[in-house]
Parts: sequence; C-alpha cells; structure tokens
Amino acid sequence: MDGVTLGELILSTKEKTGHSYRHMAEVAKEAGYPIAFARIQQLASKPLTAVPERSTLLALGVALGLPVEDVAMAAVESLLLEMGVDLSMDVLNNSRARAFVTLTEGMSDTTVSHVLRVTRTLAESLESAAQGQGAEDGAASPGEPSVNGGGGDAPA
Repeated sequence: MDGVTLGELILSTKEKTGHSYRHMAEVAKEAGYPIAFARIQQLASKPLTAVPERSTLLALGVALGLPVEDVAMAAVESLLLEMGVDLSMDVLNNSRARAFVTLTEGMSDTTVSHVLRVTRTLAESLESAAQGQGAEDGAASPGEPSVNGGGGDAPA
C-alpha cells in the first residue's frame, strides 16, 4: 500500500479483478453504499483536489473490496502529491492515522470535520505553548541549573 494514490489503487484493483467501474458500483450499491460508476472512473483518472466525502470513501472501499483505511490513505497520498508535498508513507501508515480513521468510522462528514478542527486547534495550542515555554527567560530544563542557582530537579 505504500505510496499508492487513489487512482492507482482503483486501477490496480480493476486490473486484478477484471471488474468494470459499473460492476464495482453495483457491488457497493448492493451492500448499501451507493456510488455512481462515473464517480469511480473520475476518482481513478482525475487528480484529487480534496479528500472525497466519507460516504464516498466507504462506498469505494466496498466497491474495491478493500479496507476503508487503505482507500483513505491512498486519497491522502493523492492530495499530497498534487500539492507537491513529499511526506513519508511511514507517517501515513502509522497506527495513529489508522486509529483515527477507524475511530471516526460511522460519524457523519460534518462530525469528522469538527473533530479535525478541534484536533488541529489543540495541536496548534500545544505547539505554541511548547515554543513559548522554551523561549521563557530563565527556563531550565530538568537537571539543569535555573537562574536562581537551584537545580531543575530540586524539590521546592
């Protein structure tokens, strides 16, 4: 799965199975995940400009017979390539990324968007606090002497 774009994933599955886009769409529809065959074809052949909606990713996973996590990671890889971002697939394939996809399964697209916004805000706040803490005058790392001469590990 490393470094596979969504288009490549769809095309390779199509080649392996010999199924048409129409057949893939019918498989998803029969399982309760409707997706138009033209949408599958579009995702296979056109560059992504945004992550497809969760319902599309779920339907595509069913249509391809693959875990939705693999489909979502391929969509992310596609977007990163379009943006010219070189991000190691080690990061994309890590357990935290897969856990997020799994934990948000079944949530509406709106709820997932809210969760992502809250997560982003929290991460930015933590990063800002960490940068501010390191920039404070006289801040000592554990085990290093502070400005007043006491050790960083010494009890108060």
